[in-house]
Amino acid sequence: MPKCFLCGKEVYPAEKVNNDGKIFHNVCFQTYRKQQQIEYKHTKQAEYYKKADVVPAYYRVADKESGEPSRMTAGVDDEAERQRIIDEENKFLQKVAEQNTNKNVAQTTVCECGQLVDNKMNFCPYCGKPMKK
Repeated sequence: MPKCFLCGKEVYPAEKVNNDGKIFHNVCFQTYRKQQQIEYKHTKQAEYYKKADVVPAYYRVADKESGEPSRMTAGVDDEAERQRIIDEENKFLQKVAEQNTNKNVAQTTVCECGQLVDNKMNFCPYCGKPMKK
């Protein structure tokens, strides 16, 4: 009787799986295949993270005095380019802040029971009374 490549036990013909000239039990083959996939993923990730082919044009650096992340200025040699990057970031942050304030302004009213209820609701979900519009 042939022996299983993974566990070393005898393999009966009904449960025999051949792969690359190696003989496995069905369960042992599935385990072996999963181990190979995991090892392959880890080696690929390790190769990917070892190589640093792409270097960003600019990146954040902690401020030396406060220790907080400063603006995206490191790696940019040109003063005009640095200022353009800072201006773009400020515009983006202002736009995000405006969108957040508009989202937070909810159109709600206070029901007689004291709960905040959306204006789109006809009845209070807490007490069931009709909403005054």
